[in-house]
Amino acid sequence: VPTSLEEAYRQARHCANRLQAGAAIIVHCRMGLGRSTLMASAIMALGGISPRQALRQIGDSRRLPVPDTSAQRDWIFAFARQYGISQMIKATDNSRNPFAGDK
Repeated sequence: VPTSLEEAYRQARHCANRLQAGAAIIVHCRMGLGRSTLMASAIMALGGISPRQALRQIGDSRRLPVPDTSAQRDWIFAFARQYGISQMIKATDNSRNPFAGDK
C-alpha cells in the first residue's frame, strides 16, 4: 500500500481532475490488481463513490475479487475517510458524472 495518503491524494486528484475535464485515464500497476485497485478506488472516492461501491464496480469489471489484502482494504477506507466521499466533487447528475459507472 502507498506509504503516504497525501501523495496518493495528489495523484488521485490529478486523475480526477482529468476525468472531470472529459479526458480518459488508464490506471495500471505491474499485475493490474492491488495497487491499481487502490488508485482507482481513491479516484472514485474523490468523485463521491463509497469504498464498498468502488470495490464492487472494480471487482465486477475485472471479474476478480478486490482488493488483494486486508491492508489494501484498510488503506482504501482510510483514504476515503480523509479525502473522499463527496468532499471534493459533488455530482448531482450521474448521467454526466464520470465516476458514477453504468447503472
